[in-house]
Amino acid sequence: MAPHSTTGLSIALIAPAFVALVVGARAGALRAPRKLTVVGDGPRAHDVLGALECAGIVLCGVGAAIALETVARPLRSLGLGTAIDDAAAGTVFLTLVWIGALGFGPALGNGRARVGVRLLGPALIALGAFVGWWFLGRFQEPGALGRQLALFGVQTIEQGTWRWTLAVAAPVLIVPALLLGTWCAAVLDPRRIGAFAAGAALGLVVLVWLRESWARG
Repeated sequence: MAPHSTTGLSIALIAPAFVALVVGARAGALRAPRKLTVVGDGPRAHDVLGALECAGIVLCGVGAAIALETVARPLRSLGLGTAIDDAAAGTVFLTLVWIGALGFGPALGNGRARVGVRLLGPALIALGAFVGWWFLGRFQEPGALGRQLALFGVQTIEQGTWRWTLAVAAPVLIVPALLLGTWCAAVLDPRRIGAFAAGAALGLVVLVWLRESWARG
């Protein structure tokens, strides 16, 4: 995996959706409460994923992937640009998504909060990248990065290590990652999560194509 490629971010964005789904289902925390079926009840209504909704989720995935990638590139520049930096950042992102799914998902219940997160979650994930931008901007201030490293007990000479990446990536990725995990827990539908993941992959491909086109132009 090349350190400057978007492969690491693709895995970090697509994989946690399925990880959160599987782990949450196994733990039983995200399972919907079972309903008793009374003899003589009519057939249950099926949750149909319409073409318009699917297209909207795909577009949201495209936007979220592009937003997160624009944060990930300057985040990589703070490290040494090695494979371990990408692996550490991806691990931080996956862990935060898992925490968001199992920590905030069950608290949504089955009411309006869950419906609201299902509808607005993808857009909020993209907006969460702006929080990452804010932290990246703060790191440019004199002494700010050193203070951030000191919070994790990391020395400046440790640049390029797992500890360095954890100290720098955690505040940048925490908001979009937790929002992604919460959205996966609210949806709990492989079809919708798959549509979002497909859109995220498409967004990364489009972003790479645009950058190559701009570089040639």
